[in-house]
Amino acid sequence: AWFILSEKITWIYFFIALIISVNAILNTVGDELKKNKQLKNRPMKGFIQIFRVVFYCVVVIVIISILINKSPLNLITGLGAFTAVLMLVFKDTILGLVAGVMISEDDMLRIGDWIEMPQNNINGTVTDISLDVVKVQNFDNTIVTVPPYSLVSGSFINWRGMSDSGGRRIMREYTLKLDYIKPCTPEFLEKMKA
Repeated sequence: AWFILSEKITWIYFFIALIISVNAILNTVGDELKKNKQLKNRPMKGFIQIFRVVFYCVVVIVIISILINKSPLNLITGLGAFTAVLMLVFKDTILGLVAGVMISEDDMLRIGDWIEMPQNNINGTVTDISLDVVKVQNFDNTIVTVPPYSLVSGSFINWRGMSDSGGRRIMREYTLKLDYIKPCTPEFLEKMKA
């Protein structure tokens, strides 16, 4: 009896140590990806969080199966009826997961992009993109958090193209009378050169 109990405790300790090790590895990978110039502005944090959630779920299932002395496959099939409740509990996480993948794959948003969402009073620079939240620092230095799903389901203006081009378009209206407009003559050109 003591042998079986000590074996279970050893396996649980092993999986807890594995969680700590994988968590440290994922943190290191995330830090290295932030240093990479090509991936610096990409939302890699969301993918790391996705992997972390899936890994934690698998380890928890294995630990529970060790405690109750059942196969992990039996435990997973037993979770089939519980899936509806899990879907309700993790609805925002699942929507954020799908939206994060869409944002990353379609290159809709990067860290450092200037975005504007008038319906949410957002007009500022993206500072962080994660699985469940996108942080935007407005121009008055307030920080607004918005779920990634609202970026995908709604509309927003991304001004990245303007900043990448190195210019800025300013829209102004000027009222001109029609008699101010005259054809350009050679005399006028000479006058402008002088």
